[in-house]
Amino acid sequence: MNRATTQAEPLKRNRLNLRFSLRTLMIAVTLLCAVMAVVSSRANRQRLAVLRIKEARGLAYYDYQLDDNFNPRIDELPGPGPDWLRAFIGTDYFATVVSVRVNLATDELLEATAELPHLRELRIACDSKISDGAWRHLKDLPELESLYLRGTRDSAMVNLAGLAHLHVLYITNTDVTDAGLASLKSLPRLQTLNLTGTKVTKFGITDLQAALPDCKIHH
Repeated sequence: MNRATTQAEPLKRNRLNLRFSLRTLMIAVTLLCAVMAVVSSRANRQRLAVLRIKEARGLAYYDYQLDDNFNPRIDELPGPGPDWLRAFIGTDYFATVVSVRVNLATDELLEATAELPHLRELRIACDSKISDGAWRHLKDLPELESLYLRGTRDSAMVNLAGLAHLHVLYITNTDVTDAGLASLKSLPRLQTLNLTGTKVTKFGITDLQAALPDCKIHH
């Protein structure tokens, strides 16, 4: 092996190492950009949903604002992430909306709520004029645990059937009858059901209790 060949070998190895280093860097940058795109898309989707909920006179609570029982925290914890960065890019990059509460709900509010896939609680305090088509958005909330409804009816109850994580359900002061209870039989994790002010009968409650023996039903 001559001297020229000997000198060329380290240069070739250095070029190969540089090529692999650049390729690794490009892959890392690409993956980082993909992750940031997903995070940004999620944050913007949530931010827009919160704006729409506020326009409908509803309240949206982030996870750090509530305790484990969905009660507003009284210790006033600071928001997540650095204050300066949160002020610059917004809270939605650091926190998740877990509760929406409104007095008088509208179709627009339910549509906006459907953009919050990690929502765990929804409260509608007063009778609301919501179309049957809008109630279908409840199916877009797979992590929902607590649901408080007023103003619903039998035709909308079918939209509750897919809420497999639902633990607490209040359906009060509505025209719901025994026919609407049939959709609740598919809620295996339901622990508390309040039917005060509805038109259900003792027969309907007995039939539902047989399907949900571990659920406490109040009427």
